[in-house]
Amino acid sequence: MTITADHTTTTLSVALREGTRTDHDHAEGADFIGALMSGRLPLGAYIALAAQQHAIYGALEAAVTTTRTGEPRLAALFDPLLDRTAAIEADLDYLTEGLWRADTPTAEWSALPATERYVEAINEATPLQLIAHHYVRYLGDLSGGQVVRRRLQETYGLSEAGLAFYTFAGIERIKPYRDGYRRALDELALPADQQAVVVAEAQAAFGHNRDMFGDLGQRWLAWCALTPTT
Repeated sequence: MTITADHTTTTLSVALREGTRTDHDHAEGADFIGALMSGRLPLGAYIALAAQQHAIYGALEAAVTTTRTGEPRLAALFDPLLDRTAAIEADLDYLTEGLWRADTPTAEWSALPATERYVEAINEATPLQLIAHHYVRYLGDLSGGQVVRRRLQETYGLSEAGLAFYTFAGIERIKPYRDGYRRALDELALPADQQAVVVAEAQAAFGHNRDMFGDLGQRWLAWCALTPTT
């Protein structure tokens, strides 16, 4: 589908925010995330999450690089300053002393079934759908991700060396950058039918996140003999 420009009464950033509010809340409220943020899980659970993120961002940033060339209108949105793969690798190197790079990594560092489905969805995404995946991941990292970073520092005593994923060294001020990101979304001026495609894929992306947290929860909540909430 060719990305076109039009003027609609609802901007894309508003359509995404309103259209994914419930999906965002469901993903954010996952039992795994609650247990991790409260310190009820070992540090290994955070490392396992980082390993899943490595698979996701590797796929996302490869797709973004290709799409940025073919769709120049997305260049302002698909900013290389947002790339996270190298930062995740630095975190994993620090947290596992490089062992995650082994030819046969331990099971908790392997991609889970839900992560593999998430990666497949990214690999198959159209440029419009890729906007949705980009929005869900990076705007989340620039928003709630900053709260997560502080909680992980406090709860697990992590230093910046283990939390590079949440640190955007090339972005001086996060709040103005987030505002600029939303403007870049709106300046695409997508017509209503294309906005609907983006919103639907963003909802699906939150579902993939929720499923990934579910897979992590099955492994780590059971390992720690924690009972998921209902």
